[in-house]
Amino acid sequence: MLRQIPQDVDDAYNKILERSSDIEKARIILHIVTAARRPLSVEEMSVIMAIDETHRSYDDIIEELEPEVRFQGTLRDLCGLFVVFVDKK
Repeated sequence: MLRQIPQDVDDAYNKILERSSDIEKARIILHIVTAARRPLSVEEMSVIMAIDETHRSYDDIIEELEPEVRFQGTLRDLCGLFVVFVDKK
């Protein structure tokens, strides 16, 4: 059991990240969250993650949004313990 304890913080973070259902999306989310000037709402994160280069308008993005409650679960699956929700932020 003691051999499974991470040796340092980087190792601990890597172990958490390895549990993600999509490591690349998790990295994108973590970059966005750490670069944000303020806590982002779940709705804002949903919009950010829905954007791709094929969209030509806001309406195109809105069509692909995941409902907020379900997206919060998606964030949890992708980021595990890296992301904490407080007041839907």
